[in-house]
Amino acid sequence: MPPAHDSSQSTIVVCEDDEGLRLVVKTILSAHGYRVLPAAGAEQALELAAAHPGAIDVLVTDFQLPQMTGGKLIRELKDRLPRLEVLVLTGHPVDSLPGPPLPAGCAFLQKPVSDTALLETVEHLLERTEAADAPRRNPPAA
Repeated sequence: MPPAHDSSQSTIVVCEDDEGLRLVVKTILSAHGYRVLPAAGAEQALELAAAHPGAIDVLVTDFQLPQMTGGKLIRELKDRLPRLEVLVLTGHPVDSLPGPPLPAGCAFLQKPVSDTALLETVEHLLERTEAADAPRRNPPAA
């Protein structure tokens, strides 16, 4: 089934310190038409987001990152981009992630991640964004 939205209009920041996994995630998403901004760490992800001229729709991030946790990265980006959707990739059980609770609505996938699970989760996150935008795009008739 084709995606419900135009993937070429969606920008995704992928923050993963494992170069191989970052490349795999970037390749999968790019092959399905998404614009991907790959970052090796949280600071680079913040810089990419600040420099990007358009909207950023989804953050795909590892939870355990050097220098800054994925949780802190998520909170900082959500402060700047409140409508940002988030997918956390983690090698740990979701209920045992350290630190303060993550913002409501974050999606989680445990590593290793299949292509299908990654794509379906990103699609679901983008559908939520589009559903939230629908009332603004199509105001009720007077």
